[in-house]
Amino acid sequence: MTRRCCVTTLVVLAALPGCGQAQEVDAPALPVVTIDRPTVIMFFTDPDSVSDPDARMGLYAALDQQQTTMADTRDALNALGMWDVTQPGRRFVVRDGVRETPFTASPDSSAVGYLLTAPGREHRVLYRVQFTDALLEAVRAYLGVSGG
Repeated sequence: MTRRCCVTTLVVLAALPGCGQAQEVDAPALPVVTIDRPTVIMFFTDPDSVSDPDARMGLYAALDQQQTTMADTRDALNALGMWDVTQPGRRFVVRDGVRETPFTASPDSSAVGYLLTAPGREHRVLYRVQFTDALLEAVRAYLGVSGG
């Protein structure tokens, strides 16, 4: 009698939706950066995701420098026809028209970086904080424009 009760219980549980099956969990959608012109996407690790206090402080310092570099280069970038976007996180999708290209920063790379992209072109990634001259040089090279 006990065995019949157990078998009946197992059959009923197995019939319930989701019981006895691995549950599929939808991955959160990646943020999408839509571009329609050459663009520098500044990306970085979320400081709140860093548990070590010293590493977190170092990341905040790097973000301050990264934001200063972008502020110092914005006019020069715009003069080159380059737009700039800030995208928190190290994983996102770049949408250019109908094409969507996922981007994931290298796991062993710096916590901050820049993605140079343009519609219909391959991306170029720069890791670590780039100072003004280095960033402008990289952008000119990406666009095929001589220095100035």
